[in-house]
Amino acid sequence: KKFILVGDYYRGMHLVVWDDYMRLLVNVARDPGVNEVYSIEYACDGDALGFVACNSEQRLQVMHFNPRDEGSLKGQRRLLVIADTHLGRRVSDMRLLRARTLPQSTLASLHPNKRKREGPRRGTRSVTLGSTLEGGYFALRAVDDLIYKRLTAITKTISAKVCQNAGINPLAARQEGATSQRYVNSTTIADGDLFAQYLYLDAETQHSLADRVGSSPEVIIELLLEIQLSASLAI
Repeated sequence: KKFILVGDYYRGMHLVVWDDYMRLLVNVARDPGVNEVYSIEYACDGDALGFVACNSEQRLQVMHFNPRDEGSLKGQRRLLVIADTHLGRRVSDMRLLRARTLPQSTLASLHPNKRKREGPRRGTRSVTLGSTLEGGYFALRAVDDLIYKRLTAITKTISAKVCQNAGINPLAARQEGATSQRYVNSTTIADGDLFAQYLYLDAETQHSLADRVGSSPEVIIELLLEIQLSASLAI
């Protein structure tokens, strides 16, 4: 398929495809809501293809289209938001890069029977890099369900047990505006900045937080380094 992703400030995001027989572009699906898009890009996770959009609400959204999904076929064919977060920054540009392939680590041995049944992952994972008008940049990386659950457990524990700047709740800040109907079924994207705070805690606090999530400091630190290396610019 020759898919083309189109973003427009007034008309949102559209997924179009080139029809060889009719020799024209066909609109496959679109974002039905009012979405003032600043920047768009693809995201690959194995054989799955996603679409990333950043809008004027300073939110980052990951969408997909599945013809077999009833939600995608209500009225016009539409893209569905499956994950989102509030960046608090205006994104100017995004680029898709191949994720670095890392050797097997002790993280893979957490559930060896489950991973053996699943077999090796097919396809290629990607890293979506973005830059903001404020001069910053970010990386969006897909992870396994097991890793995501550990990330969310650790970030929730850090948010609740570690003092934050100005007493701000970082998880609540990332969920700003998530009460909108279009985000009801979406998943919150894990906050890498919050997760990285674990490295700067003292040893006693690291052990305490690790015990709360049923892990160890060694496994958590290795998980953090693995994610950082896979999303690094040295591809």
